[in-house]
This record gives sequence, structure tokens and C-alpha cells, in this order.
Amino acid sequence: MKRLNDILTLRNTLFATVSVLTLLAALITMGLLTPFIVRLGTGEEILLDAAYFNLRAALPTLALVMLLTLCLLIKSAGKKAGLLVFGLGIAGSAFSAAFSLFSSLPVNISFPVLIAAFFAVVYRLLSLKEKSLKGILRKAGPHIIHLGAVLLLVGIIFSTNMNLEDSAVVPVGEMATFKPMGYSVLITDIISGVEGEPYGGHSGSSYVSTIYFDVYRWGQPFDSGQVRYISDFKWQQSYTCLLYTSDAADE
Repeated sequence: MKRLNDILTLRNTLFATVSVLTLLAALITMGLLTPFIVRLGTGEEILLDAAYFNLRAALPTLALVMLLTLCLLIKSAGKKAGLLVFGLGIAGSAFSAAFSLFSSLPVNISFPVLIAAFFAVVYRLLSLKEKSLKGILRKAGPHIIHLGAVLLLVGIIFSTNMNLEDSAVVPVGEMATFKPMGYSVLITDIISGVEGEPYGGHSGSSYVSTIYFDVYRWGQPFDSGQVRYISDFKWQQSYTCLLYTSDAADE
């Protein structure tokens, strides 16, 4: 069996990086061509949204980032340092996923890996030994592009996965869970009726539907409250009022 030092060479790491990049490009190309092929074969129109590509490209992208990190550190800091940062990135992803630091599994897994890549690029830039400005710019240029690519990936991951909006239809007595945010809502009761002083032939001035709910965070009781949907006969307006029974939601 070959020793790790014989396998973990810059050439082998670059080969693995190119292989993963080729796989990622093939997956994306297949996703882009699938609607066209289906339309030619069946005449039906299908649409593949971002979730389709995110699901299939997530692991190859993270593997690509870690391999690029390893390439940079092997060349500038050595194999041991490269493996150390590589291991810390993987361990950080596992820790973040276990404790859900960002309340989003894709962000929990990818953010520590991107931090490791960011460190590798910055370290490579700081380790440049060129004395002339021309030499520094010549060698730093590609790594500045790498740094921009890492920051771009951070922005893409956060913007596509830290979505704090969601909706669901929840019958009375049932619970809806919003996994990315870690919250669950239990509808306990709905009461509707006319309220207020009689107005214009109505027995009250407004029609009110009150929805009572309990909020759970990561499976534990968090808060409770009510939503009042009010249709005002007098002013011919409708509005919503949200009331909490405690201040827990502001913590």
C-alpha cells in the first residue's frame, strides 16, 4: 500500500480537482439539457428550478472547494498543514450540522468549508515572496480571483438557503413544521364572529376571525399567540392583528 505522502502530491490533487470539476460540469449540463430532451421526445414542457441543481451540485461543489484548498496549502504550507486545514473544515462542517448554527443544513455544512478555503487563499497571498510590485501582481492575480470565487460562493449559498419565508396550510389541531428555520406552528383553535356595536344592518361593526396558535422551536415550546383577521363594515377595510402572549419571540 502506498504511503499517504506518495499519494498526496500536488499532481494527484490537481488531477482529483479537475475530475470533480468535470463531474460538476457534466451534472449541470445534464440538468440544462434535460428539459430540451424531454420536449423533443415527448413534447412536454418541464422546468427544473434552482433546488434541482442545488441538490445535485452541492456535494461536488464542496469537494471541489476542499480540493482547491488542499492544492493551495500543499504548495505554500506543506502537506501536513494542508491536511490539518482540510480536516478542520470537515470537522467544522460536522459540528455546525450537528448543532445547526445557521438553522439551514446547506449553510451549516458549507460555511466551515468555505472558511477553510478563504484561509487557504489568504495564506497563499501572504506567503508570496516576490519583492517587485510587478512580480507580486503577477503571482497574486490568480489568487485574488480565487478569493473572489470563494466570496461569491458564500453569497450564493447564503442567498439561496437562508430563506426566512415559507407558507403552509394547517388544519385546526395539526402542526406545520418549517425545517430551515427550526420552527413548528400548532393551530389550537379558530373562532369567527361579529364584534362591536351594530352598524348598517349588521349585528356588529366588524367580522373577526381569530386563530389561536402555539409556536415550537426545535421541538420545544417557544411561544403562543393569536392572529385576528378583521373586516370592518364601517370603514370598509380589512386588516390583520398579530398578538403574542409573551415576549419570547423578541429574544
